[in-house]
Amino acid sequence: MGPESESEFDRWLSIAEKLLAACDLIGSRRFAERALEFDPLTPSDRADRIIAVADVLLASQFRAANGRPDPHSVLSSSAGSDPSAVLSSYRRLSFLLNPNSNFLPFAGQALRYVSDAYSALSHPGRRSPSAPGSEADAGADGTRFWTTCGSCCHVHLYDRIYAGRDLRCRNCGKGFRADRLSGAPPVVEGTDMYYCTWGYFPLGLDGLAAAPAGAAAGRAKQTAPPVKQRVGLDINREVEDDDSDDDSEPPEYVPQAKRRRGGEVLLSSTLERIVDVLRDARDISFLFLKPVTKKEAPDYLDIVERPMDLFTIRDKVRRMEYRNPEEFRHDVWQIAHNAHLYNDERNPEIPPLADRLLELCDRQLAENKDKLTQ
Repeated sequence: MGPESESEFDRWLSIAEKLLAACDLIGSRRFAERALEFDPLTPSDRADRIIAVADVLLASQFRAANGRPDPHSVLSSSAGSDPSAVLSSYRRLSFLLNPNSNFLPFAGQALRYVSDAYSALSHPGRRSPSAPGSEADAGADGTRFWTTCGSCCHVHLYDRIYAGRDLRCRNCGKGFRADRLSGAPPVVEGTDMYYCTWGYFPLGLDGLAAAPAGAAAGRAKQTAPPVKQRVGLDINREVEDDDSDDDSEPPEYVPQAKRRRGGEVLLSSTLERIVDVLRDARDISFLFLKPVTKKEAPDYLDIVERPMDLFTIRDKVRRMEYRNPEEFRHDVWQIAHNAHLYNDERNPEIPPLADRLLELCDRQLAENKDKLTQ
């Protein structure tokens, strides 16, 4: 890895550490992964430690029925996992979170979560309530039901009082209707993956009720081939009834009026791919990836009224704030406008880079015009 590559690699990791200190766990993990993607052939304990802290803290947000962090989520294991696999995960995380070598913020807290999780799984008397029994048998008594998120195919197990309600997926954060599945998708033997086909999803097609029975049957046979989907962290999470005394959190409701439509999802996914193209063009985008700080330019906010950067644009895309491609392009144009406003006299070599970034954006919008206009 050359000097320039090493500098870029360290810069991504420095940003990841700053985001971790600011409790931005998802952002910290993404920048650490970006550093590894930049030079995948160079092992980095520094990046692995950042990812380990972020993963454990994120997993600790999933609660078992007793209100404590779900030990399977913390150790990235599934119920019924081989004890040797649990031990291997515990040793790996303990090594990465060792306080003698990991001085990152929250590393000590993450290590406590890992130790508590392993203690709960290795001691029969303290085993998580979700551990005994088989996942496939869960809900067989009719008190719970399996459902799945239509956006990310993540499978959930909830109490039956939540059947048919609009909930928010804890994996992708999008809203979905908790329609009952006939049972849990079969787990692929020897893996933590399950088979998932379109047959698991309830379909509502306009005019299907009025169609002849034979036509409806014919459509039902047209299912996609099975694909593998990784089991999510909270597949064993049990949601208790409203009158229970424990601290387990119920699923989050999503107001039906705010349900996201397919067109908005397609627009958002297309725009996010365009943002990735802009961010990956590092020869022109490296100055516009993140907000300008007061330390970098003390008078920047005195001159620029509306700061904009690719990191902010990507966040707006993921929150589905853009209603059309024009609003997205306007924010990219704002980056170029700000570059001219602040740097025309100070750093005349910067505005041409911003202009090239806007040109690249226009080309990407033109290439994806069909998807963006649906």
